[in-house]
Amino acid sequence: MKNAVAPRKVGINVGKSQLRHIIDTVIQGNQGCYRYYRSDDIVPLFHEPDRLDAEWHRKTGIYPISHMLVVKNAALESNPDLAEAVCGVFGAAKAFYMGRLRAGDEAGPADQALLRMARIVGEDPIPYGLESSRTTLETFVRFNVEQKVIPQHVAAEELFPEATLALA
Repeated sequence: MKNAVAPRKVGINVGKSQLRHIIDTVIQGNQGCYRYYRSDDIVPLFHEPDRLDAEWHRKTGIYPISHMLVVKNAALESNPDLAEAVCGVFGAAKAFYMGRLRAGDEAGPADQALLRMARIVGEDPIPYGLESSRTTLETFVRFNVEQKVIPQHVAAEELFPEATLALA
């Protein structure tokens, strides 16, 4: 066995590395290597991952957050309009992309993964804001406290600038 756990290096193509047997195992979310690189040598850890994702979501209400934007408090304090501006820009970009996705203008593997996710979680596969992510964030914080990654509980509201709490 190679390294049990290794961080991903910038510039490494995980799928091609797996096909070349440079690495043995990759843990990725819904857009994993096996969806991009069709090969009998690359298989998902679980059979029927889409079905399992749907069951997990129905059972727990947890949505898999795959990306998060973090802005330093100092930047927010020095520019009081920054949080709302960032939310506005990302909201506009999301609306544009989702329009293209639903119109069939986007068809790459990541786009197809989002369409599959929409069938699981409902109309919005890219939820923004606190309320749409509350269950996932609270579970994430709890797991991190239990595993001693963070020393104490943090309320989900504390993770967002106050000006953005009502934004989605």
